[in-house]
Amino acid sequence: MREFKECVDANELVDINRSGLQFTWSQKPRGLDGTLRKIDRIMANLGFLDSFAGAHAVFQPYRVSDHSPAILHIPTMCAEKAFSEYAVPRREYS
Repeated sequence: MREFKECVDANELVDINRSGLQFTWSQKPRGLDGTLRKIDRIMANLGFLDSFAGAHAVFQPYRVSDHSPAILHIPTMCAEKAFSEYAVPRREYS
């Protein structure tokens, strides 16, 4: 678990906005009793979130697995960037 946290911290990952089921794992998916936990997540770095500002995860109801299926919705258009963000400064252009 420590190595996972170090990886998340080193890559500056955060949870993507989500909707749907709060708990993503069930010990008994079809039963009324059981243990529920939030163990599944979709994460991204800030660069991804800047490029795809509307991205969000939807955790759907359990079906064949004891894990909730997760669907990542990514907007069809990337966030627009100013031309200056693409330009590379060079001395000969100054």
